[in-house]
Amino acid sequence: MAGSVLGTEVRRVEDPELLRGEATYVDNLPIPDAAHIAFVRSPFAHAEITGIDTAEALQADGVLAVYTAKDLDLAPVRPFMVVNAACERPPLAIDRVRFVGDPVAVIVAETRAAAVDAVELVDVDYEPLPVVADPEAALADDAPLQFPDLGTNIAAGERDEDGAEILADADVVARARIENQRVAVVPLEGNAIAVEPGGGHLGGDYDLTIHVSTQMPHVVWKRAAKQLGLDADRLHLVTPHVAARSAARSASSPSTTW
Repeated sequence: MAGSVLGTEVRRVEDPELLRGEATYVDNLPIPDAAHIAFVRSPFAHAEITGIDTAEALQADGVLAVYTAKDLDLAPVRPFMVVNAACERPPLAIDRVRFVGDPVAVIVAETRAAAVDAVELVDVDYEPLPVVADPEAALADDAPLQFPDLGTNIAAGERDEDGAEILADADVVARARIENQRVAVVPLEGNAIAVEPGGGHLGGDYDLTIHVSTQMPHVVWKRAAKQLGLDADRLHLVTPHVAARSAARSASSPSTTW
């Protein structure tokens, strides 16, 4: 097969920068006077939000703003593949949280320390709800529902009709029950994003420049443009070093830098 890399030694081009400590990450970009954000996250796996008091956090030193879902009124975040539109996830939780760490509010501050400290000053009232962690238990008739209006914990599914003999003519039928552990990745940098007006410190004729740790820059670029209501050609998205490989390359299009 012409052009196949199977069995072919491929020289890694990113190693020298990583070994010399010259790799570029979102966290060490030279962006002057950058504001920092930190999220107020749910300690509950499932709960109703009955109130959010941000007054004390707003008065804290270095805090520029505190936002909740009500303040921003943002459209739901569209995942890579929409399975069921009724299970959309808002950028900030609105009336209930559905997992530990679900973001409820966001702090904008002059420094990272000020943002993190102000998180502790936001008072969120939760009404804990029943939790189910086992996927099979979630199918029980009396299981707690993540989306009550949906009436089920099944977002989508497909199966053969009852009584269908799909495997009747098979010579061999193998059945197995497989349980997979949570996938544990080890990136050099976790989720991180930095946004600059215009072309930012890199320059260029753009309305907005976004630096984000992702291996799918084109997906993020298109989604960000749509979410923000911008012409994609006016949005410059840059991915620096991510997950033990360099994604920073010279720009071959006006919309993304590899």
